[in-house]
Amino acid sequence: MKNYPALLWFILAAFCLVLLHLFLLYLGLLNLEVVQIFTAHVFNFAISIICFLLLIFVPKLKNQIGFSFLFSGVFKLLFLMIYLSYVILFLPMDENFVLQFVGVYFVYLFFDVRYAITSLNLWSMKDV
Repeated sequence: MKNYPALLWFILAAFCLVLLHLFLLYLGLLNLEVVQIFTAHVFNFAISIICFLLLIFVPKLKNQIGFSFLFSGVFKLLFLMIYLSYVILFLPMDENFVLQFVGVYFVYLFFDVRYAITSLNLWSMKDV
């Protein structure tokens, strides 16, 4: 399964998303610090890229690709809930950060779904 173009697309899209977020911050449309924006993007990007690389390089996961994507989605959601519960409990003045973080999570979730559909289509074409 040659998913390398899809992986490169994901990296490029994530980079563009960070630039867009920083541009909105520069315009004054967001009430966040630069560190908070990078935290949201690095957290989501790191978890997504780890899951993508596992799906590409672990041969056992390729046989059950649908279940692998489902597990990676649950895994990312679990880490999101743990991290946000920490932020909400110990940093109560960051409601805007939590909303931005969840928004970034959903954009990365869209990237994950697009990658999953691309991978499943490549996998089904391989079987034909």
